[in-house]
Amino acid sequence: MNRNIVQDRIRWFLLSCFGFISSLAKYENTEFGLIAPSLAFPLEQLRANGRPLAIALLVLLLIIALNSPNPKGKLSTPEPIIYLWIVQSVILIKTLDGGDIIAGSLVFAIFSSVVIMHLRGPAVWIQDERSLRLGFWAIAMVGVIFSIANLYQARVNLAAITFVMGWFHGTTANPQACGLLIAMTIPSIICLIYYDYPVLWKRVFWILILSILFLGLYKTASRTSMIMTFVGILFFFRYRMGSIFIPTVFGLVTIYFILSFTDFNIQAEDPTMTKISAFQNTRELVWQSQLNMFIANPLFGSPLTGDRMRFGENSWLGVASGLGLSGLIPMLIFGWLVIQKIISLDKIAKKNPNYYVYCSSISAGLISMMIGSISEAFLLANLNFYLYALLQYLILSQCMEKNRAINN
Repeated sequence: MNRNIVQDRIRWFLLSCFGFISSLAKYENTEFGLIAPSLAFPLEQLRANGRPLAIALLVLLLIIALNSPNPKGKLSTPEPIIYLWIVQSVILIKTLDGGDIIAGSLVFAIFSSVVIMHLRGPAVWIQDERSLRLGFWAIAMVGVIFSIANLYQARVNLAAITFVMGWFHGTTANPQACGLLIAMTIPSIICLIYYDYPVLWKRVFWILILSILFLGLYKTASRTSMIMTFVGILFFFRYRMGSIFIPTVFGLVTIYFILSFTDFNIQAEDPTMTKISAFQNTRELVWQSQLNMFIANPLFGSPLTGDRMRFGENSWLGVASGLGLSGLIPMLIFGWLVIQKIISLDKIAKKNPNYYVYCSSISAGLISMMIGSISEAFLLANLNFYLYALLQYLILSQCMEKNRAINN
């Protein structure tokens, strides 16, 4: 194998390791004194030192990225990233005004480092179609590492990764975080199934990983993650489902939100099915509280309580309540630009059907994340898998738009 190809694989694999390590967390509920059991060796040691390890990998990847050759010149920064950076800057300013200056500065520095690493690393490493596939491979490999780690842990002690009411949370902090990780890796795995299809063992491998992740997704009982995955897959196959695609999505999403505000429930012995079929909106009170805080403080958000900003349950309302219009406006521009990228990718797929799978995989990933951001505040993260996946998909989309990997 060519030495350059080996080097490419190593740095992309290091990126995958960074994505997985940054997802590690331990379930803790201090209010009720609940702490998840220890994991098997070496998973517990990795989880206990997850943040320092993630920072160490980030520094290593930064060094590699800053020293990477760039024969095709610098790739322009995807515009959504710029506005997400502005939101983080507003968070920093508000934290400096009345919170912990050191903690706030550190959070912003970590976020900036992750962004720079992606802009000088993956955005530069993608020089052709082969390296473009490695971009998807780096996301998919997080799902592979996650699957192997949790299969190993399940063999040793299943209770340690199903501690929360029997729902699967794996090596992440809770079932919702676990479901989000799975939902964000699935589009890349589907992409690789298509392009590795001629090679039997690769096809079987990716289908096996996908099956494991689907099982894990079901066991998380995370309705948000299931909706993310389902809509993402529907979008991926949108032109192969004919005219049924749009009404199907519209109908399912409408039914979901209608049932979310009712007491409809299906009795079932399985706690997972009970959770999935209980359509009560458990976030309604939080959302209402966030909306009320925004209405009360529309310009700069509610006063800072504690040493730093905290957001919960909704990326958009979280910004509105905490930062007011000063943060919400750039956040909405970010969302609009992501939608514009999805539209642009659809045009590329129509113009060049050979790149339909690439464009659809990226779009499915971005759509899934936009849906998930309504129920979780992961768009405001600074060092976890969700930021990693978001930046990866945005860079992949930029490469497709700028003809970085397309041979016209």
